[in-house]
Amino acid sequence: MESLRRICACLVLSNVLGSIFLDEGTWEPACECSGTAPDPWDRLQKQDLEIQRLEARLAEVKHKTDAAVDWEDRSYRHVRKLLNIIKKIEGNHCGAGYIPCWPGSYQCVSTILLCDGVKDCSNGADEDDYTCDVPITPGSLWFGTIHHDVCSKSDVSTSASLFIATVELRPVWFPSMPKITVLWIGHEDTEIEKDEFAVSATGYYDYANREFRIISELFPGMGMDKLIFACRFDPMNNNVCEAVAYHEADFKVCARGTYIDHMYLQDKYYAEN
Repeated sequence: MESLRRICACLVLSNVLGSIFLDEGTWEPACECSGTAPDPWDRLQKQDLEIQRLEARLAEVKHKTDAAVDWEDRSYRHVRKLLNIIKKIEGNHCGAGYIPCWPGSYQCVSTILLCDGVKDCSNGADEDDYTCDVPITPGSLWFGTIHHDVCSKSDVSTSASLFIATVELRPVWFPSMPKITVLWIGHEDTEIEKDEFAVSATGYYDYANREFRIISELFPGMGMDKLIFACRFDPMNNNVCEAVAYHEADFKVCARGTYIDHMYLQDKYYAEN
């Protein structure tokens, strides 16, 4: 390539004429080589540098865009949290079984009309994505830690898992209460062995309180008291719910626990390790 860059037409012609008419070494070329032929590799290198510059600029723009989106999402969550605080301070201006269409509003809507497909609030808040969000999904698995349990009168340490089998949005029997079927799996650890027992149950999700409730017999088939299991989500966290269990007959709480989404725990573990 070096020789190609330095070829000169007049020099070639002079060498040819010298070899024909004169002895070698006595011919003096009539012209001198000036300039060099363009190098295609130089052009490719310049193009590569330009591409690298554009890629760096694109990465910078993408970073700024992602940061702006993340800031907007965090700002939205912060505003929702402030609205919930205002709601707690001002209280509910609506009667029992009703909620305001927005914090401090005197326009109220019945909780049985939430997320039924019809906008009853003037601002449509009873049908928006935040109000109608259902944190549990079919096939999800929730791990529970039992903090207190006298429901079963067991003296062994107990943990539990909750498998969400189905979630039916807007069921025919009550459109504003998604129907839920679950498999509740209890784990009892003794000094001798580990025991498991499973109970299938049905319940519903309550949009107004952001909790799902399951009704099940404590000892199926024995006609004894039924238990109501309720797990409530924090307004800002769909991965954790605080659970209580109480007797249907007297509404006395007999167990408390915390349930965490299995996928959330798994992602958190991989992020930390």
